[in-house]
Amino acid sequence: MDEKYQENITGYEDCEQIFTEQIQTINETINQLKQDVNLIKSELAKMRVSELREKMDLVIYKTDDHLTKVKSQIDSQKEELSQLKKHINPNAPTKKQTPRPSEYRQLQNMLQSFNNVEQFSQSSKNSMTTRKTSRPPLPFNQNSRR
Repeated sequence: MDEKYQENITGYEDCEQIFTEQIQTINETINQLKQDVNLIKSELAKMRVSELREKMDLVIYKTDDHLTKVKSQIDSQKEELSQLKKHINPNAPTKKQTPRPSEYRQLQNMLQSFNNVEQFSQSSKNSMTTRKTSRPPLPFNQNSRR
């Protein structure tokens, strides 16, 4: 019995050693896998950063290109505007030099000149009648009283 017991213990010790070696191998494999995962994560992070950087560079390039186009359009529009101003400016001073009165002002001026003419004719008539009445009496009227 002792022998059988010894054999069982030896068998168990062998199994224990095999299991210990397997557990140690599994632990080493897990540690290696952890290192590999960390390495992959760092490479992936680097790739994402580089991809992100490339995408940012592309966006910046497109923005710069678009800005350049917009600036050139603004410059061409400024040039066109200055040409239009030059074209319009020679015509503008003639209009400013001879402003046309509004229709209201024209009617008002016509009425005023009509009133002035009427007043003049009235004053002429009045001055004529005043002259006639302001004459001294005729001598014949003086003789008749005598």
